[in-house]
Amino acid sequence: MKTLPFLVLTFLFCCPFLISAQSIVGSWSWDATTPDGKAAKNMLTFQKDGVYKVDLGMNGSYEIEGSYTLENDQITIVDTSEGPCKGVKGVYNMKIEDNQIVTTLVSDDCLPRKGNDPDTPMIMTRVQ
Repeated sequence: MKTLPFLVLTFLFCCPFLISAQSIVGSWSWDATTPDGKAAKNMLTFQKDGVYKVDLGMNGSYEIEGSYTLENDQITIVDTSEGPCKGVKGVYNMKIEDNQIVTTLVSDDCLPRKGNDPDTPMIMTRVQ
């Protein structure tokens, strides 16, 4: 009977870590190809306040900013910084698996953001 309180306390202590492991908040990287065919690594950071930032080339500067909302397994994003996607809404299905986010296009009128192969899921890995 003494093990039951221990198990309950262990669960309550570990539960926040399990939930936070599934949070979108944080930085995520993905591999891409530049328009001139070179390999590049990019980083997307989701903040708690509903803001996202993109660091193209992972050079320490954010080239794109926007806002996001989550509803169930869908994320809606809108770029707020100057550029070809400013004010354009994109909707993607999203699944967090371990340390990866897998997104698939639902709708997005911004070609640079959805890419040349919109039927292929995008996979991002959590930056440690």
